[in-house]
Amino acid sequence: MCYDAVRNCIWINGNEGLLQFTLSDKQFHHINALSKYEHVKDYGCFVGIMLDKQGRVWFATTPRRIIIYDPDDESVSFPFPVDSVLTADVGVRANI
Repeated sequence: MCYDAVRNCIWINGNEGLLQFTLSDKQFHHINALSKYEHVKDYGCFVGIMLDKQGRVWFATTPRRIIIYDPDDESVSFPFPVDSVLTADVGVRANI
């Protein structure tokens, strides 16, 4: 899990997908933009979640390895979208 001071929430990377727990109302929120990735065969989480300087959430999953979610525009991206070999190599080296 990862605390987000700007949004006053906690991001949780779990087997059910990325969740946002907002501290103001103490509610869990599912991230709908990630649904199509969470419903793939063998989806699961790995230890690893962090915020970058732009406030995007980077988290580790299987089988996609690293996913980047931007809460500001609800977009999803991947650090190495064209090169799946490189993505797998980074995941193995990072133990994800």
